[in-house]
Amino acid sequence: MYRVLSEGALRQWHEFRGTAAAAALFADGTLVETTEVEEDGKTLLEHARVPLISYFYEWSFDMLKDAALLTLDITEKLLESGFIMKDATPFNIQFLGSRPVFIDIGSIVEYEETEGWVGYAQFLETFMYPLMIASLRNVSFQPFLRSHIDGLPMEFMRSLFGWMDIFKPGVFGDILLRDIVAARTKRRAGQNANIGGADLKVP
Repeated sequence: MYRVLSEGALRQWHEFRGTAAAAALFADGTLVETTEVEEDGKTLLEHARVPLISYFYEWSFDMLKDAALLTLDITEKLLESGFIMKDATPFNIQFLGSRPVFIDIGSIVEYEETEGWVGYAQFLETFMYPLMIASLRNVSFQPFLRSHIDGLPMEFMRSLFGWMDIFKPGVFGDILLRDIVAARTKRRAGQNANIGGADLKVP
């Protein structure tokens, strides 16, 4: 498989491949085997072929859990070298046998301290929330992911978990508190819009 990189992505790749994180993650097979090649004056990345492509809405609980843990492990190692993943979707991962492998090299970018981990919400909605409904509610996540390919929305999770579940793992910080913050942000945005509208009417 070949990947064409933009000028910016190629620069990121050249900077990343020389880091300690890249050396470690390629050495242990966490990142898909990747070789830089030249074709018609363009630099391409050649990735090792994955024999069988699967999708996260087909995976078992343990497969999704392993992919989630791999995502966190990669993120930790990338941060040590000043990089991070710009997204956090299971589409970035495939399985070689029973072993999860990260395949989206283009997702690795330089870390900006002012931005934090921009993929955090996506990680919750595509990894954490499906695992939570399976482990805490004994509900199969696969049908919901098939109909919510971008992940389970917080509103859906809020309908399944309330304040009676506050002490269950992840419920308070990743659902209830997040819901409160989102509601306050939305309310303030509405108030600012109303104020702006009122200002326009002042002679």
